[in-house]
Amino acid sequence: MTSASLGCQEVQEARGTRSAPQALTPPEKVLILGTSVSGGTSSREALAATGLGFTVDVVTPTQWAALTKKQFEAYRGIIIGDADCQGNVSAIQAAIDNRGVWGRAVDGKVVISGADSTANGTSFLVENAIASIVRDPIRTGLYVSLGCAYQGAAANTPVPLLEPFGDFTVAGTGCFTGDAHLFKMVGRYNQAPEPLSDNLRGDNGALNGAGGCATRVVFSAYPDKTFAPVAIAVGSSSTLPNTRDYWDLADDLSGYDEFTGTPFIVTQGAMAYSSGCGQGLDPAATCDFFTEGANGDRATPSSPAGSTCSFACQSSWCGDGQLDTTTGEQCDNGVFNGRTHVPDDPDACSAFCKKL
Repeated sequence: MTSASLGCQEVQEARGTRSAPQALTPPEKVLILGTSVSGGTSSREALAATGLGFTVDVVTPTQWAALTKKQFEAYRGIIIGDADCQGNVSAIQAAIDNRGVWGRAVDGKVVISGADSTANGTSFLVENAIASIVRDPIRTGLYVSLGCAYQGAAANTPVPLLEPFGDFTVAGTGCFTGDAHLFKMVGRYNQAPEPLSDNLRGDNGALNGAGGCATRVVFSAYPDKTFAPVAIAVGSSSTLPNTRDYWDLADDLSGYDEFTGTPFIVTQGAMAYSSGCGQGLDPAATCDFFTEGANGDRATPSSPAGSTCSFACQSSWCGDGQLDTTTGEQCDNGVFNGRTHVPDDPDACSAFCKKL
C-alpha cells in the first residue's frame, strides 16, 4: 500500500460562535479490502475506480487492520466488494473487526448492495455505484456489496459490518431470479447527473446479470429515514419480508407503474426520483423540498426543527440536527456531522449520528 497525502479545503460553516478548522480533503485515491474482491488491482471494482482516474490501493486484512480513522479519511472512496460468491463473511471479516474505525471515516455518499454484482456479471451496477461514491471532493464515500455472504440468512439477521451506519438486517433470498426494479436516481438540485441509475433505469432485466440472480439478500430493515431505496426485489409478502408498494413514474409524469417489493440496494446521497421523491409525489414521503431542491441538505446551527428533509423524503433523519434516540442516533450535529476536525471536540458526531 502506498502512503496517502492529504490536501485541505476551508470549511465555511460556523458552529455557534466557533468556526470549524480546515477539513481534510481526500486525494484522488480509492481503498479496497483485497479479500473482498477477485483479482486485486485487476478486479472489476479496481478497474472501475482506475477508469475514473483514481489511484487504487488494494490492501491485505493485516494492512486494513492497521489503518487509523484519519488514514481511512485520506481516501475519496472505500470499497468492500464481492469475491466469487463466497457463502460466508470470511472475505469481509477484517472490515467487520474494525468497523468502528473505518466506519467513522465515511462521511460521503454510501451505496450498499445485497447483490453479488461482480460475480454475477451484472452490467454497469458496480461501475455506477463506484462513480457515485467518489463524487464529493471533500468527503469519503463507501461502496459495499454483501455478495453471497448472507444468501441463506433468516429474516431479520443483523449485519455487523453495517453497524456504523445504523441498524441493518437482511433476509437471504438464495439466487433470487424474480423481477427486480431500479429507480431513476438524482442528487441535489443543479448537481451533475447522478450516475447510479445510468443504463439501468427502465432495463430491469439487466439487474439479473449473466448468472440470472437479481440479488442474494434483501433488507428486512434499514435506516429508511436516512437511506433511500435504489433497487427493489419484486414480490409479495409471502416471498419477501418488509414489502410495500412503490410507484415508478413516467418521465413526463403521464402515468405510473406500481411495484410491490423489498429494497436490495440502498443509498445515502441520492433520491429515488421516479418514485416521486424530489417531485412532491412520493406517497410514502413525510416531507419533500422539491421546489428548493434541498432534500439531503443537513441542518445548520440556526435551522429550526423540521426545516430539513432527507434524500428518502423523510423527516427525523440523521442530519436534521435533532437527536432522535428512537432511530438509534447517539448524536446529531447537522452540517457538523462528519469531519469538522475540531481537536478534542466532546460533541464530535459521525456522519451517521454515532459518537466519535
